[in-house]
Parts: sequence; structure tokens; C-alpha cells
Amino acid sequence: RIYTIRVITACAEQAKEDHPKEEDIIARHMALGKYLRAVAITWLTQFLFLCIKDRHIERSKGVGITTLQAAHVIKRAVAVFPVDPNDPSFIAATTTFDILRNYTQMPEEFIENLKDNIDQPYNLIMLTPNLHVMFDEYMLCLRKTDIAHHYKIQCFNDERQRFLAHELQYEGRSLDNPVVYENHDQTSTLGDRALPNPLFLEIHATIAGVLEMSGAGQFLDKLLSEYPPTGNSAPASTWAGMERQIMLNDFATQFEAGLKAVLTFLLSGQVELS
Repeated sequence: RIYTIRVITACAEQAKEDHPKEEDIIARHMALGKYLRAVAITWLTQFLFLCIKDRHIERSKGVGITTLQAAHVIKRAVAVFPVDPNDPSFIAATTTFDILRNYTQMPEEFIENLKDNIDQPYNLIMLTPNLHVMFDEYMLCLRKTDIAHHYKIQCFNDERQRFLAHELQYEGRSLDNPVVYENHDQTSTLGDRALPNPLFLEIHATIAGVLEMSGAGQFLDKLLSEYPPTGNSAPASTWAGMERQIMLNDFATQFEAGLKAVLTFLLSGQVELS
């Protein structure tokens, strides 16, 4: 919340510095709109896009039955970028990390060693294939409770929620039952460090909430569906790649809708980690 307030305040201060006279109030408001729009562009392209794009990558169809799959809490896509400082993808990654550092309070040591940490046990949870898809698509998240490592299931899709409730019923459970993580290895000295990181689960839940409440999720879903990779090209891994994929035909109109959704959300006051 503090980070978001500071960003909005900085935009207002810059607009006032550009147009200090009271008679320039209209020009000041226009400048403020320009700076806030730039903030919305940054969030949409350098943060939300990276978090949501993997839901449109076709999943491999293996042989046999899979009981559980390892799901990343913080997506691997966030850690995959070129090491060349002059590469646009590398420059974009620094913006993404800045948002993670300031908005989510992600530890500095995790960000600095992102590629090494992304596959560690504290960034993984085991899910059935169906739940894995729902978790990756931010239709499902785990909300923290007052008890450490106890989480409440939250589902953002009514149809998927009914499906999940039906699945849990076979286990004698319901959506109201908490998800509890425990370390069952009595010989381990890791303790809680071996469990999913509560901050990472909170970041995942917050992204799910932002995508749902701001409408940005629907915008990005539509964009990725309408402009899939063509020929032998790989799915876009950065916003720059997405722009190339789109071919810039009718992109402007749709992009404006996404920016408006994110900007409205940022100004609504509903931006705290919860």
C-alpha cells in the first residue's frame, strides 16, 4: 500500500513541478494522467504479463497417470531472462524485480539469486493436475490465516469452485477446511524453512486478486488467445516479444482497455497484500 501511494504521489509531485502555476491546473491534471498512465503501462507489461502468460503455453501430454505435480508459486518465467545488460529483456527484468522488491517486500537475497532460488522447495507446492492448472491460471490461491502455515482456499471462478468443492467432497473435506503444511521429517533441521514460503504464497494470492479485481486478467487472457505464436515461433516470454507477436494491428484499442482497468484498480485503494 505504501509503495503504491508513493508512486501515485510521485506522479502528482512531478505534474505539479511541470506546471507550478495555479492557472495551469488543467495542464497539471493532464500531466498527472500521463504519468499515471505510464505507471499502469509498467505494471501491465513488466509484471502482470509475466505472471499470467504461462497459462497459454500448451502443456505436454505425457503417458500414464500423474497423481501430483510440482507447481511453482513464483513463476519460473519471472527468472528467465538474458544476462546481457544491453538486451531489452534484461532491462525489462530489472523493472519487474523493482516491482517485486517494493510492492511485495520480496527478500533482496531471493531476487539477486532468482534463477537458483526459483526451483527450491520453498517455492514449490504439490498439486493434482487439475488444481495445478487452476493455481497457474490464478483461478485458485491460498490465503493466509492467523495460524502459521494454515491457508484458506479462495477460488475466483464459480464453475471451477463447484468442481473443486465436488473433488474435495470425495475426500471428506470442503472448501472451508484449511490447507495445512507441516514438516513430517523429524530428522530434518530445516524446520519451517522446508515449507512453502508464506510470503511467496501471499504474493501469488495478491496477483490473483489484482488480476481478478482490476480486470487485467481478462484483458491479458484475450490478448494471448487472439495473438498466439505463429509457425515455429516460441510463446512470448517478455512484453517486447508479445508486441512482436501482436503485429500491432488492432492492438491499440485493446491495450487502452487494459491500461484503464489497471489504472482504475491502482487508484481504488485495494492494493494491499492480503
